[in-house]
Amino acid sequence: MNIDDVARVSRLALVMQLREASFAPLALAAAKVSGELLVGASAHGRRLEVVMAYEPAAHEVLAPGVAALPGADQLRVRIDGDDSEVMFGRHTRIAPGAAVDEVAPPGARETWLELVEQMCSIADARISGVARAADGRRGLIQVGYPARDRDTDAMLVEAIDQLGEGIGVSGPQRTLFRRLHPQLGKGGEIGVSTRCTETAVSSYFAISYPISTWETAVRLAAGLVLNDSEGKEVSRRLGELAGALAADQLTGIELVLGPHEPPDLVVWARVAPR
Repeated sequence: MNIDDVARVSRLALVMQLREASFAPLALAAAKVSGELLVGASAHGRRLEVVMAYEPAAHEVLAPGVAALPGADQLRVRIDGDDSEVMFGRHTRIAPGAAVDEVAPPGARETWLELVEQMCSIADARISGVARAADGRRGLIQVGYPARDRDTDAMLVEAIDQLGEGIGVSGPQRTLFRRLHPQLGKGGEIGVSTRCTETAVSSYFAISYPISTWETAVRLAAGLVLNDSEGKEVSRRLGELAGALAADQLTGIELVLGPHEPPDLVVWARVAPR
């Protein structure tokens, strides 16, 4: 590794320490990838996600002996407490049926396809990426929505609200989404990620927005918790994270809606050597 690679891996190790993410293969795999690392971290919990370019050497560290998703161009690692998940991903524009067939476990295909087809039927949507867990038990599909006029955006909000209700997103979180979306989306391009398990559609929607400032992310994250002391803790955690990442700007944020309160906010940034 050159000095930039060492610095990049050191930054990742520091972020892992802050999130108490004890998954040793992640740093070892990152050391074998020369490209940038995209890191997503929860504002409210220990969840940490790292996306890196697909490299066979990194693949063998993270999922030895497991066949990759055909055409994979990403390795995705998700750590939440003691749980970890490795996924093979690729950027793609394919039809909903092909996407679900590619990454869904058999037991979830029918119900997940219905949801993904509905997601892709509005606002000029298109699938932008898919991922499959190394153990084959979970799948991920990302749907992108290009810039929209006011009427189309209103239709999209209504659709996400209704689809979210159908998969179990709580009423308060759907109300929160309807309130925040006009401020965060402003008619610009957004993405919505949906996941499935072995037998069912996940009850979470992750809605990504092109927010680049830490200040906005901190204000939003602090506003999602229940009291001032929790808000101050969230601000402190995100401040530590910004320092560890050495990133002046974010690549985006994800508002993660689900069945439990409060919703989560994940901030995404590129790891920068210093």
